[in-house]
Amino acid sequence: MPTSGVKIRGHRVLLKPEFPEETTDTGIVVVTQSQLKQEQAATDTGRVIAVGNTCWHSFDRYTPDGKRNPSWEPWCEVGDLVVFAKYGGKFITVDDEVYVVINDEDIQGVLYDE
Repeated sequence: MPTSGVKIRGHRVLLKPEFPEETTDTGIVVVTQSQLKQEQAATDTGRVIAVGNTCWHSFDRYTPDGKRNPSWEPWCEVGDLVVFAKYGGKFITVDDEVYVVINDEDIQGVLYDE
């Protein structure tokens, strides 16, 4: 997935927020600038676009004696739809695209399609 020139480092995760859409009876999607700002403040789901190089390293990756924990795995991967802490991130706009940069610990879960 392209990141429009955003390079994420450290324990940060880059998300593409998913905004709820309002559709008219004729199928036209309606989003005004004020609605977009309100939705940004309330958004709590997004698609993972990029993951920093030290994400989740401090969370049980190593045992107390310094050995690699065999049961450790990243919380999510690029492409996953995740739930993140509301107000936990920073909205940025790059090339007219809106993204959210959050800390790895602010991801609360991964949503799966059934």
